[in-house]
Amino acid sequence: ILTIIILGLIQGITEFLPVSSSGHVLIASRILQNPSSFEFDVLVSFGTLFAVIIYYRTRLLEILSDLLKRRDLSLTLKLIVSTIPAIIIGFSLQGIIERYLHSVITVIIMLLAIGIVMVISNRWKPQESMAVNKDLHNITYSQALLIGLAQCISLVSGSSRSGVTMLAALKFGFTKKVAAEWSFLMSIPVILGASLKVLVSDAGLTFIKTETTAFIIANCISLLAGLAAIHILLNILQRNGLYWFGWYRIGLAIVLILLLSVKIL
Repeated sequence: ILTIIILGLIQGITEFLPVSSSGHVLIASRILQNPSSFEFDVLVSFGTLFAVIIYYRTRLLEILSDLLKRRDLSLTLKLIVSTIPAIIIGFSLQGIIERYLHSVITVIIMLLAIGIVMVISNRWKPQESMAVNKDLHNITYSQALLIGLAQCISLVSGSSRSGVTMLAALKFGFTKKVAAEWSFLMSIPVILGASLKVLVSDAGLTFIKTETTAFIIANCISLLAGLAAIHILLNILQRNGLYWFGWYRIGLAIVLILLLSVKIL
């Protein structure tokens, strides 16, 4: 139970912080000598899914109102366009991702690579005049698609879905606040799609039946931790961007290399 609580807490905190939730869960499970399964890593995301829904409930209600009252499909369609690439690749290449891109070495490489980009991103300046920075409805379909393509990188352990999507949005000139909001809204269909796919698989159903208590506890913990993580990220992002998250990733990668060299991992 203690291991479940720890892994659920790590998942909830790191799902929205741009430091890679899958990477942290994988590393923590190795250190605890209780390897998490691919099914656990994905299904524990239900808690963080509800966290972003609760935190952005007002925006989501606006989108729902657009659909039902004003028959305005614009923002919904752009979200769909933004999530289609990751869903297609995730569904079609799940076996390859699980087998070859879910290892400690992969995590270290991606922590370093994206960490360096995050440090550099502090020099990128937002284009305050961009229409999307004044109203999220003004995001273009091409911007939505390109950020969606960037999101595909997050299918590799150690990348961070929130990290790569915010980096893409910042590079296109979005303000930090808008970049974060779009990234979080994008996470809803992606997390939901990935979780449901694993949930209805034979391995997922077996996990739920045999580890019901673990599933419930881990998701409750990740829900509460996820809410706190979103709040923390938005505060840090406004002041320092992704700069310090980048250095954290680089530092963690170095520590992991040392642990790997002495065969602790």
